[in-house]
Amino acid sequence: MAAPPPPPAPRSRRRGLLAAAGAGLVVVVVAAVSLVVVLGGRHATLPTPPPPAPAGPPTGFVAVDHGATVDLSWTDHSQGRATYFVVYRSVDGPQQLPVSIDQGKTAYEVTQLDPTKGYCFRLGAVLPEGSGLTTVVLDASVRGCIAASPGTSPSP
Repeated sequence: MAAPPPPPAPRSRRRGLLAAAGAGLVVVVVAAVSLVVVLGGRHATLPTPPPPAPAGPPTGFVAVDHGATVDLSWTDHSQGRATYFVVYRSVDGPQQLPVSIDQGKTAYEVTQLDPTKGYCFRLGAVLPEGSGLTTVVLDASVRGCIAASPGTSPSP
């Protein structure tokens, strides 16, 4: 006697699972198409950061006398984008070579000065493009050196 054929129940069960998966796929496709139609082709955009504020010139250039050293400081209004340099001279001496100051720094210590002489200091700022100004010069002095007003003399 021959064995009876396997029951068809598992096959219909597979068909049921395939039908459910197909229906789920149809739901996903319809939802995606509906979303595209509802949004009407609008594209999501990320907010763009505001442009950097214009760089302003430095202010408050101050020289603090400590005898053989002088501390120079100023307020930076360029968000650290300006490039600074300092030149100085004694009352009776030649102008020293410019000293470059790193961007973002707002202080510099001048060392090896003669404590019996007066000194004039000049801070130069090169501002980034778009600030309206390109260079600015500020003056300060200690011990009787008369610093020139901005724009009146090319040397400190």
